[in-house]
Amino acid sequence: MFDEVPTLEEVKKTLGKLFGANYDENFLTKVRELIERFLVKGKSINVSDIQDIIQDATEMADAISKDILDVKSFKVNVELDQKSVVEVTVKVADQLYFASSSGVGPVDAVLNALCRACPSDISYS
Repeated sequence: MFDEVPTLEEVKKTLGKLFGANYDENFLTKVRELIERFLVKGKSINVSDIQDIIQDATEMADAISKDILDVKSFKVNVELDQKSVVEVTVKVADQLYFASSSGVGPVDAVLNALCRACPSDISYS
């Protein structure tokens, strides 16, 4: 398939021909980068390699999201016969949010605090 690093257009044509799919430019760029890493090893790329590369690029795309909840810090206070108390600081869309909450256990308290800290327009699914 490829003996040297292809252009984005070549990647697009090849994927369209092999899989009948039309991918966006960001995905094609990831695929091209993975192809480049593969070719550095000195091997040419065949169809099964392309399938593996597509799977890797898909997993990379799934792992990266613009709506990431980034927990910057948290503090959990657990005492015998007392409710757990948690303080969290989270970052969503470049905005920091802080909240504290309690719960019947540390996990419940953390989840309550995270729900309080996050903007109300976030959908939990």
